[in-house]
Amino acid sequence: MRRAIIWIASALLVLALAGWLGLGQWSPDRTIASEAIDAAEAALVLPLPPPAEPAPPAPEVVVGDDPERVLPPPWTAPRAIRPAPGEQPPLDIVPHTPRDRGVAARPLPFPDPPPPPAPALPDTGAWLSNAVAVLESDGKPMLAVVIDDLGLDRTRTGRALHLMGPLTMAFLPYGPELAKQAAEARARGHELLLHMPMQPMGAGLDPGPDALETGLGEALILARLRAALGRFEGYVGINNHMGSRFTAETAGMRVVMAELRLRGLLFLDSRTTGASVAEGLSRQLGVPSVARDIFLDNVPTRAAVRHQLDQFERLARKAGHAVAIGHPHDATLGELAAWLPSVAERGFVLVPVSTIAKRRNHIAKAD
Repeated sequence: MRRAIIWIASALLVLALAGWLGLGQWSPDRTIASEAIDAAEAALVLPLPPPAEPAPPAPEVVVGDDPERVLPPPWTAPRAIRPAPGEQPPLDIVPHTPRDRGVAARPLPFPDPPPPPAPALPDTGAWLSNAVAVLESDGKPMLAVVIDDLGLDRTRTGRALHLMGPLTMAFLPYGPELAKQAAEARARGHELLLHMPMQPMGAGLDPGPDALETGLGEALILARLRAALGRFEGYVGINNHMGSRFTAETAGMRVVMAELRLRGLLFLDSRTTGASVAEGLSRQLGVPSVARDIFLDNVPTRAAVRHQLDQFERLARKAGHAVAIGHPHDATLGELAAWLPSVAERGFVLVPVSTIAKRRNHIAKAD
């Protein structure tokens, strides 16, 4: 009994002490409650997904034909890596240098960004594609007749176009309706030249508007030449109208020859001066060229023209070919009309100037 009383008293004492401690800062029940709250909060947190398997490495993309020249990952798909010829590479594909693989950086096959494209060059064989085709000469001497100064006098130009051909018709760039006149010449089987006005030696001689002159400078020479070349189409090249001073000056003629080289045109030197530099420059720059052998009408009478035609034939028999230049004078046109039909009977072949250029520049085939 006594022991029971002692136990009850002890229990009451513990309870009293616990109530007093509940007003303090620590309690065994407080720790239990905190753990219960933490467990409840933890139950609300979604479980983390299992760790994903590592993705396979992105494939390397070969650039060009070199299997070692690659773009390491990452790269953007599905755009094509190799651009089409002349196309800018897609901007969403950024080439990387493979430094992470220990490979030395090497140039990529295309720059980023690419440089502006170079201007397209014209066909370098324009003088051949515009040439009038002729039959093989079979060893017969060849005669090329060039008629200069066409396009201004429409009546005499028309008479020249009706001559038996093929002849070579050289049109001045400042004539009216040049495209129409040149097209008619081509339709009648003649070959075309641009008769480019150039500065003469004599101060009193006028080559016409926008002539090439020695003091113009490169830019203005090119501007005048290109404007003249744009007046009509289908020509095989140019020859000089006057030009005894300009063709003797290297700087200006070099500009002309460089432009002809880019356009694929030939140069016929009218040889108005023995000091012409055209032949040497044409060889240096790779421009097909040919030079006049004889003028038909320095004296514009029919007797004088006939004498020059005889000389023309002698030159062709000796060298195998010759180039003559005439003008649309009445005497010249009349004598040519009588002489041309009998050329074949006398053992010659009438050819355009491009055929002589092929012979003199050792070009065997036009096509």
